[in-house]
Amino acid sequence: AESEDWEDEALCNLVRAKAIFALSNLAVEKKEIVGTLLMPIFFNKAEETEVRLAALTLLFVSNPPQAFWSRVALSTWYEPNDQISHFIYTTIASRVANKNPLNREETVRAEAVIALMKPMFWTSHAALNYQKAGFSEKTRLGYVTETVNFPGFESFVPSHHYSSLSVAMGPWFTKLMEISIDSKHAEKFIDRLVGKPGLRFKSN
Repeated sequence: AESEDWEDEALCNLVRAKAIFALSNLAVEKKEIVGTLLMPIFFNKAEETEVRLAALTLLFVSNPPQAFWSRVALSTWYEPNDQISHFIYTTIASRVANKNPLNREETVRAEAVIALMKPMFWTSHAALNYQKAGFSEKTRLGYVTETVNFPGFESFVPSHHYSSLSVAMGPWFTKLMEISIDSKHAEKFIDRLVGKPGLRFKSN
């Protein structure tokens, strides 16, 4: 019964996270309504981790003001959930390390707050938002890759995975590949083969 309750809760969180991701187009279009809807969800520490991560992902996409970047950077010092802190850290640090020529404003905002964050080690087992970019001024060719992972709650498999590859050729920019996977069913199969690793974290 306890296992069934946990699965029901996990499914509920998945549905809520997917409902948040349904706002993706509005986030890409930089609509202010995204911040109005999602900031209360993200900053509510009683919310489930997966739901907060979904909200935070779209908040970063929606071109939030500099004050938001500063607030989340400082929050890494007192955020009770390590998964949230690691997601914030990788988001900001990777944008500073891999300057995206296609979104200079985002790079500038990340550079302005990186010193405010609590230093931490990167790990593939925690939630992450990693961007890698490159651009040649001579050829006017560039690329941007992005990887987003939410950790599995009782699984080795991420509960949510997103990756994309975009290229720039002169003034043209196009997204060549985009993959988004919710792995609830895949994780059940793999867990049967290798067993569950145990509960990795718990929201406070």
